[in-house]
Amino acid sequence: MSDLPATPITSIVPPTRRRRWVGIGIATCILLTVGGGGIWWSVTQSRPPQPPVMMIAEGADPAVVAAVEKARQQVLADPKSATHWGELGMVFAAHGLDPEAEPCFAEAERLDPADPRWPYFRGFAASVRDPDRAIPLLKRAITLKPNDPEALLAARLLLAEVLLDQHQTDAAEVLFREGVTQNPFNPRAQFGLSQVALTRGDRKAAREMLSPLAESPAVRKRAAILLTTLAREEGELTAAARYEESARLLPDDPSWPDPYLLQIRSREVGRQGILREVQSLEAAGQLSRAAQLLIPRAHDDPDPWILVSAGTTMGKLRDYSRAKEFFRECLRRDPGHAQAHYFLAIMLFYEVETLRRDQQEKARGLLREAADSARSAVALRPDYGLAWLYLGRARLGLGDTNGAIEALQQAVACRPEFVDPHLYLAEALAGGGRIEEAVCNARNAQKLARPGDTRPHQLLDRLGGKSPSPKG
Repeated sequence: MSDLPATPITSIVPPTRRRRWVGIGIATCILLTVGGGGIWWSVTQSRPPQPPVMMIAEGADPAVVAAVEKARQQVLADPKSATHWGELGMVFAAHGLDPEAEPCFAEAERLDPADPRWPYFRGFAASVRDPDRAIPLLKRAITLKPNDPEALLAARLLLAEVLLDQHQTDAAEVLFREGVTQNPFNPRAQFGLSQVALTRGDRKAAREMLSPLAESPAVRKRAAILLTTLAREEGELTAAARYEESARLLPDDPSWPDPYLLQIRSREVGRQGILREVQSLEAAGQLSRAAQLLIPRAHDDPDPWILVSAGTTMGKLRDYSRAKEFFRECLRRDPGHAQAHYFLAIMLFYEVETLRRDQQEKARGLLREAADSARSAVALRPDYGLAWLYLGRARLGLGDTNGAIEALQQAVACRPEFVDPHLYLAEALAGGGRIEEAVCNARNAQKLARPGDTRPHQLLDRLGGKSPSPKG
């Protein structure tokens, strides 16, 4: 089931250095206005500011609406409470409403300037969109010295990353080295030092630091991406291809440990909270528990993201019939959901592989349906390389060699860094009698294959093409 991501919206694109409050990208549909304009106030005014008045858009998650309103009522009951203002800010931030969270945290900081959480949360939110503003906020949080050593370390390392982005390399290095001093095995600090080395053009030092990190569950995908770049720059194309393939197959690295951000995430409710919990359970291999969370919610609140998540989880459990039900329900509600079309094609394809040899007619029917689903996905997203791959594989299984070649050529054009498009294109070309082209594509697949993947070698043997024995 390697085709299925940890969550239905995980892409192979590497995560940004600092994720927003919402790690899995679920947008909430709550619009907040005060007097028709932005929510701004001065922290020096004599009267406490009023919390935002909510205007709820269609489709808003009721659980989020209720959580925001509950926190807002607490502020109205005691507007001089930093705790209540901070709580309202955390509820906003937990659901991706950073602009609304900012003035809440600002008021909490005004009321309780000794609490390092408030400038830290403000600095974290500003670290991507306004790093110059984030730096003094993060410095203030560090100066207040959180009681939790892990929280202090997280704040220092975030500040180091922002400083490095702003080309303040020396200051960033000092903070990264402090992190290594506190914990010599801290992958975030070690990764930061590798980026410092890269910034200074010291590729050798960067590679020496990144190589062991490629085995660290905390940072291995990011390390593999940087090692890909370094290998390419040094002309090591085979190594670059292997690092790139490794980065593709690996799940996204987890967020950096951060006790304060855990407080934010603990406020997630509704769809978003469930998807976050599902992501954690699946990462821990607890697929059945993830399904137990998703299935009732998919029936009670058939939001497309919930349905797709339920479908992929059931697919990982090899319950393809249930998985198909969820994807079809998603498409009934949202026919333009390209990802649901793609995953439905995968489920149909996997179901074919479970059939006996005497069920060929059923297999052909499933392959035709898989081809239709994959075709719908690429019609919606012409650059959907993996959907082109399954369209080609379905056509290949149906005996449509020319159609398979056309689809698999598109898969290779969209995702040339993947092994499977080259490999299946080679098989389709061989089936069409185009042996020389097939050998060329099989060799491309072998260059991209991970150690231990013998499929390209075996195909080249069948085609009569010369190939070295694969390593591993």
